[in-house]
Amino acid sequence: AYNIVKNLRAMKVDFPLSLVGLIGNDNNGRWIIDDCLKTNIDIDQLEVSTDQTPTSCTYVMSVENTNRRTFFHQQG
Repeated sequence: AYNIVKNLRAMKVDFPLSLVGLIGNDNNGRWIIDDCLKTNIDIDQLEVSTDQTPTSCTYVMSVENTNRRTFFHQQG
């Protein structure tokens, strides 16, 4: 959801954007909130977990000379 709303913001769409979901109370979650506030994305429906559950994220590692990619996913 975050990637989509950020791409729509970059495309300068002329309708309001909101991020809806559940994130962890961690550095990644706080970064998402700060970034949305800076770029005028509504977070009224974004909930922050009250336990130790981390924010879900995926890291993509690319090998430059072969273009092979490996994905490491951390469930939230």
